[in-house]
Amino acid sequence: MFVRLVYESFRRQTRRKLLVAIAVTLGATVSTAMIGIATGIGDKISHELRSYGANLVVTPDEDNLDVQIGSVDLKPASTAYLEESSLTKIKGIFWRNNIVAFAPELQVNTTVGGEPVTLLGTYFAKQLLPATFWSARD
Repeated sequence: MFVRLVYESFRRQTRRKLLVAIAVTLGATVSTAMIGIATGIGDKISHELRSYGANLVVTPDEDNLDVQIGSVDLKPASTAYLEESSLTKIKGIFWRNNIVAFAPELQVNTTVGGEPVTLLGTYFAKQLLPATFWSARD
């Protein structure tokens, strides 16, 4: 009896049943697409933001003001440094799971060919990990 009711329902109201089937198929397709986008968007955003470089900069306390004219840093050499052994404390902050890498830098003002320049020293093997757009050659 039940089979006969279902059969007659499909036979007499085919347009309604076709419309229901299309609506269910469309809903399932849209929800599947949204789930796929939602699961992949976090990785894509993380990769895109990582390509811009560091978004967290840790500096020591110092008494000097930053003075720059153009790209030349005119502030006197600072005696304030972070100990290399304290760099692991960076992983102790709230966002520790989001820190991908860190690389220490040392800036020194000097002159090259009579021109004042800022010399930047770092561990290039560590620096290239967070800043993938940099390249170093011998």
